[in-house]
Amino acid sequence: MAATYQTGLVAEPQLLNTEIITRRATYFVADTNRKDKCVGYLDVFVHQARDIHNVCVYHKQDVNAKLCLTSSPDILCSTKVISHAGRNPVFEESLRLDVQTVDASFKCEIWMLSRVRNYLEDQLLGFALVPLVDIVIGNGKLVQEFSLTSTDMFHTPAGFVHLSLSYAGCSPDVVLISSPKSPHQQWMILEMIMWFLLNLRRLCSQT
Repeated sequence: MAATYQTGLVAEPQLLNTEIITRRATYFVADTNRKDKCVGYLDVFVHQARDIHNVCVYHKQDVNAKLCLTSSPDILCSTKVISHAGRNPVFEESLRLDVQTVDASFKCEIWMLSRVRNYLEDQLLGFALVPLVDIVIGNGKLVQEFSLTSTDMFHTPAGFVHLSLSYAGCSPDVVLISSPKSPHQQWMILEMIMWFLLNLRRLCSQT
């Protein structure tokens, strides 16, 4: 019995859309190389603060703590507001921050929350900076009472904050630790600052 064959147009095999494949592969490479990719995380337990400035005169102030990393200062997390905390707020709260790079510092800010924002905005009472390297070289853990300052340029005492810091993630193979400045170097820096302030004062008095 002879085999019969059907004649006619045969559909061409569907071609792969190489443009879509290339685009997806490019997105995948870009996604894995993103600068904001996390290398670890930092667990922070905020115990308490003490001897902070009391901005409110007639009653005890409401206080909270705001945490961030200097590599991504716009990403903040905050503790609960402690009402009527005064100068010695007790937080006892745990928070976590994603870490994109260990070449940054952890920042803890203590804020007074205004109850009458039409007349007074929230006030920054003080902050503490902790280099992540200090936590890494301490086997990923650091528990300490840190001194608060109210300015960036000079250390202006503004109380203390007790923190427990724990880092988990990738660590650099080599950690560069700057050697502490000698008393002579510190005195030279202080003299330069005093000279600058003195000349600035003279300039202002002449105008």
